[in-house]
Amino acid sequence: MPSTIDIRRRIRSVKNTQQITRAMKMVATAKLRRAQERMYAARPYAGGIRCCSRASLSATSSSLSSQPIAACAAHSTPTSFVPRRTSSATTPSKA
Repeated sequence: MPSTIDIRRRIRSVKNTQQITRAMKMVATAKLRRAQERMYAARPYAGGIRCCSRASLSATSSSLSSQPIAACAAHSTPTSFVPRRTSSATTPSKA
């Protein structure tokens, strides 16, 4: 039969293991959320690449003189890393 000290040590060990497991779950959740955000942010770029590759495949099969990237740019939505300013109130004035 285990002594009282052994039982307390085992309880403490199980509590520490639970705490480590909770922390690992939180880290995994944060990593998954960041990966999902990156995936959602990459969707417009993936759509543009898909559009351009389809256009280039169709252009190579019909004629080589067409410009699929220029044609694709007319159908895609603009994407950039720099946010666009919508009002002049946010633009700093030159003094």
